[in-house]
Amino acid sequence: MRNETMWGRLALAWFACAVAAPPLSAQALAPFRDPALEGPAAVWEHVLAHGDPARIYESYGVIGDLTDDDGDPDAARCTQHAAALDTALRDNPVGLTHWWLAYRCAELAGDATLAEARMESLGVLLRHAVNSTPPDHGMTPIRIVLENDIDGMLHASGWTLLYAYYDVFNLPREMPLRVALWDEDAGRERHLSFDALDTLVRLQRDEPLSAYPNFRTVLGLSLLRGMAEEAPDSPAAQALAQREALSRPRPEDRLREAARLADAGNSSAVISYARTCILLPEYAPCAEHAIDALLPLAEARFAEPLLLLAYAHWEGVGVKRDKTAAKTMFSAADERLGGAASVLLAGLVCGTRGHEDCIPDFARKAFRAQVDAGDPLAEAMWVQLRVARVGLFRLKKAEEAMLRHAADNGIVVAQRSLGVLLWHRGDTDEALQWFEQASLRDAHTANLLARRYQIGNGVRLDLARAEALHARAATLGNADSMYWLGKRERKRLALPVAQQPPWLESHWWTAERLRAAAVRASAQSWFQSGLMRSHIASGLSLAQLFIEGGEGIDGTPEMAEALLEELSARGSVASRRELARLRHVDGGSAADIAEARRLLAADAQIGKVPSQRLFGQALLAARDDATSAREGREWLRRAADAGDAEAADALATALAAGRGGAADPQAARALWAAWSSRSLIALNNLAWLLCTSADATVFDPSAGNAAAERLRRQATAPAWMDTVAACAAAAGRFDEAQRLQAQVVADYAADPAMKLARLDAMRARLALYRQSRRYEDAVVD
Repeated sequence: MRNETMWGRLALAWFACAVAAPPLSAQALAPFRDPALEGPAAVWEHVLAHGDPARIYESYGVIGDLTDDDGDPDAARCTQHAAALDTALRDNPVGLTHWWLAYRCAELAGDATLAEARMESLGVLLRHAVNSTPPDHGMTPIRIVLENDIDGMLHASGWTLLYAYYDVFNLPREMPLRVALWDEDAGRERHLSFDALDTLVRLQRDEPLSAYPNFRTVLGLSLLRGMAEEAPDSPAAQALAQREALSRPRPEDRLREAARLADAGNSSAVISYARTCILLPEYAPCAEHAIDALLPLAEARFAEPLLLLAYAHWEGVGVKRDKTAAKTMFSAADERLGGAASVLLAGLVCGTRGHEDCIPDFARKAFRAQVDAGDPLAEAMWVQLRVARVGLFRLKKAEEAMLRHAADNGIVVAQRSLGVLLWHRGDTDEALQWFEQASLRDAHTANLLARRYQIGNGVRLDLARAEALHARAATLGNADSMYWLGKRERKRLALPVAQQPPWLESHWWTAERLRAAAVRASAQSWFQSGLMRSHIASGLSLAQLFIEGGEGIDGTPEMAEALLEELSARGSVASRRELARLRHVDGGSAADIAEARRLLAADAQIGKVPSQRLFGQALLAARDDATSAREGREWLRRAADAGDAEAADALATALAAGRGGAADPQAARALWAAWSSRSLIALNNLAWLLCTSADATVFDPSAGNAAAERLRRQATAPAWMDTVAACAAAAGRFDEAQRLQAQVVADYAADPAMKLARLDAMRARLALYRQSRRYEDAVVD
């Protein structure tokens, strides 16, 4: 195959537009770092920590200078561009194809010693690439700089590319390129994965946004789009088409688009479509069509398509049941995979079935042979299937030994399970070590470990450690951790910067304002990351940030409204409530009532208590619509009966004021009294009603002062003290009332957010007390 692969050329073309760098001739040469001398791990760490991304990606331009149309270097080109190749090796000492070209150019020049040294450097990097991932049959991707590096491995190994497709559903951590290869020397098919995205993000270390998962996702998709624009038939273009198809909201639309892509020869779509239709019973009707799409790949004797067809024939899915044909196809796939077909099949089938019997009978003997041979992934899968049947804590000693062997070999699911087993036995120190290992690759484990440190569950409470682990889990794709990090940033917004008076502007305050802006921006990025993973709570919090605004937020209330509509359409009850608040559906107009019914009625009907409360409040505010107002009172009653304190207060207020029906202050008194031990608001309003009512049948200063005294013992906020002062005046203690109310006025006057009308009302009450008169309120508000 060509030395310069299609995907390598396209990735380079995209990056040339994304990163600008001065001409290499104008730059100082980087030190020469030889992986064979310094060690491949050390060279990789140096590149990731100190490498110049522009120069690293520009170094791939030398490949086109050195090779002809067939992708082969020649002596003349090697001589002409020797300096450029040397510079490329200095700038990018981990580029596999760079070292292969250096070897070939030395060989063409007749310098056997240099050729041997260059091949040794390439060999060291290749061995590191293979050995840096666990023996999980190619599921863990090998780190590369660009997909172009795959060429160096293929040239050095002699392997042939069969097919390749991107797994774009693993974002944000990585964007694996899954490849099937033919090893002629071994006479077998090999499956490997490669990832360039994590390297790309690590090289953007000076970009503050690189810490957030949404940055990774956007960068990865931008890389794919750049390559897809250059070649519409590339794996990148196929991946984007499949991602778009599977983002359709309705399952039938997703399936129809997947079928269309499979018919068009999209290899990624063919395999994904076939897995869905053949392995998932609910999609069996499309299996026949999926088999037709899969046949060309199976006829080429590719292993995974053969295994999917074998399963279809064994189960009679999409074809007539034919167990002989199933066994024949399985044997052919097993021979191609060097005896490992049963492990791949178990991964495909058991991932959807999840019990011990999920391995088909025709593959069970071969799978058990892989387990007995000590294949770590097969051992881990076998133990997980046993756990599904008997439980983790009832494993036999031999099965525990398998679990430990798999964990020792880096199989993440085994590391996590071993940690759980040891934790249950009280071996917490060793358990934590295994959890730590698993958390490096597994988002779920990282999130669980973070939550242990977050609340001190079996470990010392350590919020800094919890935050670091949540960040790791978020990078691995855990949306709950993204949401937690966003909420933690919001908690750091201790100072209400927007409310501070202009004269406080100083060097300190400027720094504090900028800090707050950075924290808001960080919270926004975490919530956006969660939203990209379809985390509804993250989307709701993001909308709330947009509504609040402030420096650092680049969203608007209009954007919040659109987002809330989208979340509501996805079924988010909380988003519908937030949208109702944003649109002020309690305004009382006919349009407000109609919008309240659209957003809240259905959720209220199925028992969503907060929705019942909001719906009731909106209907109760109806102007010239007594029917809706009466209905609103009943919704508030249902929410209050379900234990909603705010609904109970709203209902009592409506009863006292005569909204939604006849006034019934005694019923209001009884309701507030019933809630007064659970709600300060209810206790305050009970005292206010009894001490300020103009109705002689309701006015009860003795009971009111008893409630006010309970209030005084529990709260000192100005609003509560206003009530306590009113009760003192109702009992004729005007000196006390004046003293309390004067403090209330002073406290409110010092609050720049206090509305002038409310402050005037406080001053008016103080004036009454100075005249030895109590305050009378016709309606509790």
